[in-house]
Amino acid sequence: MRTYWKEYNDRVLDVGCGDGGVTVDLLRQHMPVNFERLLGCDISESMIEHANKHYRDRRTEFLVLDIESSMPDELIEKFNHVFSFFTLHWVLQQEKAFRNIYNLLDIDGDCLLVFMGHTLIFDTWRRLSKQQKCSAYMKDVDKYVSPYHDCVDPETRVRSLMETVGFHEVDVQCRNKTFIYDNVESFKKALTAISPFAMPSNVQEEFLEEMIKELQLMDKPNDDIEDDTKVHSLLITFTPPKALASLRDVPARTLRPFILCLVHAEGCLILFGISLALLVRDLDKAVHVDDNRLDGIKPAVM
Repeated sequence: MRTYWKEYNDRVLDVGCGDGGVTVDLLRQHMPVNFERLLGCDISESMIEHANKHYRDRRTEFLVLDIESSMPDELIEKFNHVFSFFTLHWVLQQEKAFRNIYNLLDIDGDCLLVFMGHTLIFDTWRRLSKQQKCSAYMKDVDKYVSPYHDCVDPETRVRSLMETVGFHEVDVQCRNKTFIYDNVESFKKALTAISPFAMPSNVQEEFLEEMIKELQLMDKPNDDIEDDTKVHSLLITFTPPKALASLRDVPARTLRPFILCLVHAEGCLILFGISLALLVRDLDKAVHVDDNRLDGIKPAVM
């Protein structure tokens, strides 16, 4: 997996930056030192306030922004790279979000988006929402389930959405991902962190206990047999830069095609986009991004 950086003055957007920790401690650490601008955005005002207070500097700042809303004119086509880690599965209007990302990218832009597809967590939420003690606090449970959780063919769905907003040559692929927690308490904290349901503390504790029980029961049938969800394992296909040598005469503004990989099953969705214009222009300037670096971006729970 490769990100194609410019020689200097890269402009980077992190969608769903939260408190800014991942933006600065992980993303910025792997950017060229001569980048021009790093902007983190999030829908939460409190998160952005925290991020600006602790991480803002001359080239790094944070902005309240809803990726499902209309984008400010001053941000359109202003970024060479758009990243998003474990955020877009909360977005109901997927097409709107993808269209905004497309419009935020400069002509030679690329993107790396990581978000959840299918996970037992969502199934557990749905089951617990039908229990009397939890139902009053989980009335809108399906608002918080990934749009791809129930897809028989999520690859085709994502490909269709991306082509609808203007991307071309879309290749969607899958990967399973597993995250290990040290103990039950750590897992409870993680479950609490991602839970969108407001509950009294006593109900919350019961809810967490029930979640863990449900997850154990739902996962147990797969302990001793080959899990059929393994068909969703990662199969990434990227076009090697040398293969594009014959495309050097293609006008830079002809297409903005993307290569995408989609993570499904017990993992997340990963979309990796490479702009044709950038590849043609900078075939020899690719900077390798070790795929294992994604392990450093650990969601609250998977």
